[in-house]
Formats: sequence, C-alpha cells, structure tokens
Amino acid sequence: MSTTRTRAEIVADNNKRKERILSVLNAAENYYAQKGDENTVKNIQVQKKNLEENKFSIVVVGEFSAGKSTLLNAMMGRRMLPSFTQETTATVNFLRGKNEAPNNEPGIVYYNDGSYEVLPDTELETIEKFVSTKGEDVANTVNHLDVYLDSEFLKDGVMLVDSPGLNGVAEGHKEITENQIKQSNASIFMFDATRPGSKTDFDTLGNLRENVNKIFILLNKVDMIKEDEGETVDSVIEGVKKNYKKMFPEVTEEPEIYPVSAGTALRNRQKGINEDKYLDKFESALFEFMSSDKKYVEQLRSPIKQVDSFLSTSIQELNENKEALESKTDSDEIHQKIAKLTEEIEVDRSANRDAQREIANKLNVMFKDVTNTFRVDVEKYIESSLQRLEDYEDIKDLEDYVSGFESSFTRKLRSITEDSKEELQSSIEDIVREQYVERSLELSEKLDDINMFSEIKANEKFELPTDFGEVGLSKMKDERAKLEEKIERLKQQANNASDNLAKVRGRKREQDRLEEELRVKEQALERFEQSVIKTRPEVYRAVNSTFEKRRRTGLARVADWIFGEKDVPVKKTIVDDSERRQYDEENSKRLAERKKEILEIRRRNASGNGLEEDYEVAGTQAKRADAELRQAQEEWTRLVEEQKDKLNEQGKRQLRKLKRLFEDYCTDTLSNVLQSTKKNMRSAKKEYAKLIDELINANIEQKIKNKKKHLENLETQLQSSEDERNAQLAKVEEELVQLNEMLEQVNDVKAEVESIRPESAM
Repeated sequence: MSTTRTRAEIVADNNKRKERILSVLNAAENYYAQKGDENTVKNIQVQKKNLEENKFSIVVVGEFSAGKSTLLNAMMGRRMLPSFTQETTATVNFLRGKNEAPNNEPGIVYYNDGSYEVLPDTELETIEKFVSTKGEDVANTVNHLDVYLDSEFLKDGVMLVDSPGLNGVAEGHKEITENQIKQSNASIFMFDATRPGSKTDFDTLGNLRENVNKIFILLNKVDMIKEDEGETVDSVIEGVKKNYKKMFPEVTEEPEIYPVSAGTALRNRQKGINEDKYLDKFESALFEFMSSDKKYVEQLRSPIKQVDSFLSTSIQELNENKEALESKTDSDEIHQKIAKLTEEIEVDRSANRDAQREIANKLNVMFKDVTNTFRVDVEKYIESSLQRLEDYEDIKDLEDYVSGFESSFTRKLRSITEDSKEELQSSIEDIVREQYVERSLELSEKLDDINMFSEIKANEKFELPTDFGEVGLSKMKDERAKLEEKIERLKQQANNASDNLAKVRGRKREQDRLEEELRVKEQALERFEQSVIKTRPEVYRAVNSTFEKRRRTGLARVADWIFGEKDVPVKKTIVDDSERRQYDEENSKRLAERKKEILEIRRRNASGNGLEEDYEVAGTQAKRADAELRQAQEEWTRLVEEQKDKLNEQGKRQLRKLKRLFEDYCTDTLSNVLQSTKKNMRSAKKEYAKLIDELINANIEQKIKNKKKHLENLETQLQSSEDERNAQLAKVEEELVQLNEMLEQVNDVKAEVESIRPESAM
C-alpha cells in the first residue's frame, strides 16, 4: 500500500543524498590532495561547489570552428561571443543567470594571478578582448570569464559553458576543455555538417560519454550541406548515426541528433525573426530537460560519475604498478630493453629526416604538376574565349560578351584555383596519411588556412572606347525611335479597340441572355394561366329540406290562433363560392408578380436597342487597328533589314577592331595571371613544406617522448633494490584497499541515485 509523501519528507531525503555524495567527494578530494594531484582536486572541488549551490553546468564541446560560440549567440539572441571560421575561443566562458551577478555586474574577467576585472558591458567588442585568440596573450593570463544574462536557459542555477576547440592548435586548449568536461553535469556536442563524423569527433564523444551522462548531439551548418551533390540533412544524419554505432557498438539506443544552422538562426534573430525550424526543436528539448526531474537526477549523477572515473583510473594504474613490482625482471633483461629503446629512438630520428626529404621531393613534383595543370587550364579557357569571338556577327552581342568577360573569367579562375588547391591538398594528405594517419585530419584543417592564390586575378574590366560603335548610328537610332513610338501608339489603339469590342460583345451576350430569359418567362406565364383555368374550383350548390311555420288566410287564421301556426315542409338551395374566390385571389397575385417580372425584363432589354450596329462598328474598328499595327510592324522589319545592310560593312570593321582589342586584353591577362601564379606557388610551397615538417616533427617527438618515459621507468626499475620494491608494493596495496573502499561507497550512492523515481525528486 503506497502512501503520499509530504514535500518536507522529499526535501529531507534529497538533502541526505547530497550529504552522502558530498562525503564521498570529500574523501576522494583528501586522497588526491595527499597525492599532489591538483588538477583532479580542482575538478572535484568544482563538482562539490555546484552540488552545494545547486548549480548545473552544461558544457558546449566540439572541434574548433564547429560553431559552439555561434550556437550560444543564437540561443541568447545576439552576437556577443566571437565566432569566425578560425578558432577564436581561448578560455572557458560561463554564461550565467543575471540574478547570479554578485553586484549586478554585466560580466567579470578572472585572471590567473587571482585578480579580476568588471566588464563595462557584454558587447562583442568588449568580450572578445578577454576570450579570443585575438586578445593579448589571453590563454596565459585569463582564467575564465563570467557573463551574466537574462535568459530562460540560465534559470535555476543553470550555466552554459563555451569551451575552446578540442583539436585547436593553441597550447593548452585541449586540457582546458577536458577539465571543464569533468566539471560539468551535461554536455552539448556539435558535429560540423561540412566534415561530419571524423575520428577526432568520435574520440571526443567517447571522452564525453565516459564523463557525462546527458549529451545533446547537434549537427551544425546544415545550410552548407551540398544538396547539388546528392546530400540531404537526413542522409548526413544517417551517416553519422551509422558511424556512431560502429564506434560505440555497446550502445543499444540510437542517438537523437538535432540538425541546426546556428549562423542562420543568429542572423535571423538579430533581425527580430525568432522562429527557426531547426534550432527551435533543439531548444525545446533542452528546455524540457532543464524543467524536468531529469535535471535533478543528472545533478547527482554527474559528480558520482566523475569520482567513479577518477577512482577507477587510479585503481587501474595502481594494479599496473603492482603487477610490475611483483614481476621478477633481472638486470640483464632491463639493460637489453634500455639499449633497444635507445637504438629505436635514433632510428626514429633518422627515419624522420628521411621522411622529410622524401616528402619535400614529392612536394616539389606536386607543385610543378599543379602549376602546369593550372597554366594549361587557364590557357585553354582564354583560347576558347577567343574562339568564341568568331561566333559573333552582331557588334552589340560582342560588346556584351567582352564587357562581361572579366567577371566570367574571375569566376572561372576561382574554380580553377579551387580545383588546383584541392588536387594539391589531396595529394599532400595522401602522402602524409601513408605514414602519419593520426596527423592527417589536423593537416587537412591547417592546409585550408593557406591561401595559395590570394593575388591571382584577372586584369581590370575590359573597357571599350567611349565612341566605339556610335559613328553613323545616330540617324538610324532616331528612325527606329520614331517608328517604335508609332508602334507603341498603334498598340495602344489596338488594345483600346479590342477592349471596346469585348465590352460590346459582353453587352450583346447579356441582351441574348435577357431575350432567352423573357421567352422562358412568357412560356411559363402561358402555362400558368392555362393551369389556373383548369384547376379553378367549382361553386358549391346544395338543396336542403326543412319545415317552416306559415300563416294561413281566411278562417284558417282562426285555427292558427287557437292551435298555433302549422309547420309546412319547404326546399332551399345553398350556394358557396368562397373556395373559388380564395383561389382566384391567390392566383391573381401570382399572375401579377409574373407579369411584373416580364415587364422588368422587357424594360432592361429595351436598353440594348441599336446594339447590333454598335457590335458591327466595334468589330470594324478592332480590325482596322490590328491592320495598322501589322503594317507598322512590317515597316519596322523592313527598316531593320535596311539598316542592317547599311551597318553590315561598317559593323565588320568594328568587329575586327573589337576582336583585336580583346585579343590584346586576353594576352595581357594571361601573362599577368601566370606571373602571379608562379609567385604565389613559390610562397605557398614554403608554407606547405614548413607545415608538413612541423607535423612530422611533432609526430616523431611524441613517439620519442613516450619511449623516453618508458626508458626512465626502466632505469628507475633497474636502480631500485628488493627492499625498496617490497616497500613500494606494500604502499600500492594499501592504497588499493583505500581506493576500493571509496569505490564501494561510490557504487552504493550510485545505486541509490539510479533508483530515484520522478515523484521523489521534487
């Protein structure tokens, strides 16, 4: 039998759960503080503070340029966080409710040295000084930024967190974001629709799943999906879901992926257009989550999951240390491993130098090939453009063609340069991917930033001489103008005559209709009159027998006086014509109404007298106007032919002159473009070579760093004595007992939280 619990009982239970979770967090914090793990201690402290103050942190995560800051701007309805195509966010930025500002400040910047600064406002120009890579040494001086805003998404302790890109090039960005993930209760993860489902994306998503229970997955930039290449929003989402299942086969439920175009939504909302079919759906789901009991449960789950992750990782490391300490490895074997690692490091360095030389040689060949292909493509386009001149016999058409050549050539040049860059980058990525697959994605993103054709463009727009094509044309233009004016006047007359004919025709149709209606009405009247006569009721007549007292004369009157008057039988005829009179009265009214209708139709029809004559006159006028218009148009055709003959010879001379001018222009343009190409290619090749060397060096240095660390561990192991090893083993076992006890407490609390029902989580 269930009983209804009071609000006070539910609140008391909630407080007890928080106290048990805080107790576990305190124990973990003390352990990691003793170990000197400041980063983990800080993450636990943030989780404690959020739980104690009922804060709920939602971190926005994704690769740089995925649109994280743009999304938050769109949700807030205005652009305040910097957001461009390059990475911009260099710090963690907290968007908090306006009521949380200590002294109603718009925002506060907290520096790494412990100081802070109050922002005068929350405009973009102010904020970007403290949060973006455009600011002065922001990543090393600014700890974080709090911005206080009035938003439905920032109620009841909820804060939205803008983080740097996980795959950014700036040092420390990845660590900043990973730490913020460990301090958050939920997350918004963003795929980029222009490059969805990369390995880096799913690595990041895997990290999120280990640290956060609730993840909203968004596919941003759906407005940039290439529909002309057969892609659709649904097909891209389906592709991401398939990759999701491959990367996380243990997941049984298909993830909900919300398509959005944060940039489009932001631009519209800045114009006052708040509705957005994509963003609205995501915002509704987010708001529903924040308004429900799920938020409270996630508020408890998040710190438990984090401390569970910390403890599990530490237990795994201690078990590995224990296994290493328990293994009996003699010094000769360790010496052999040290020697092998030292040799491998030197081999790696040598192989790295060889790889750099090999790629440099291939890069030279590729640039030469791309340059030649570019030159051939441009020359072909110029050649085909000049060949098209032969197709033009009308000078006006040719003028239009050469005047628009600069813009069409610029578009073609842009297409050729994009194809050349894509071909070159693809070849470079293929070479790097063969040996450095883990660096290929990073390389692809950085290659996009190199503009190898920045100064390549067509010459200035081709301009004709000011008097070109005007000689001898003024008189012809005047003749045409007069005839055109005449044709326009005749067109108007023909239109007016046609309109008048249409009106007369309409009136005639109305007259015909009235005559037909009159005929029908008169026939109906005749039938009605006949019907009235046939169905007229007869006069009622009847003979009635009765007795009447009648006086007698003479002596009989004495008898009447003595005995009374005598009853005498009589017959009377009764006549009743009331039914006929009523019938006549009713039908007389109906007959009058029908006759009235017929008179009205005759009156209306009488206005059409003479219409036949009007119809004939209007038809004649329309035919005459059409004939005059055709005559003028034929005159126009003759004039054009005559002028064409006159212009033929002169036009040929003008055409030849124009073609020569245009050929000279194309020759100069081709020369300038090819010279600019050589210059840009040399500069771009240096940038590409430098970038590839940096990536290769970073790759080998990471491998060498890992091997050196292993080498140091082996040397430490070689130097340790048996007694030292036993002491270390005992310490490890003691820590394992301590951590396993804490982990057991975590599991107990976790089980309690997972059993919470909605009605018990007010």
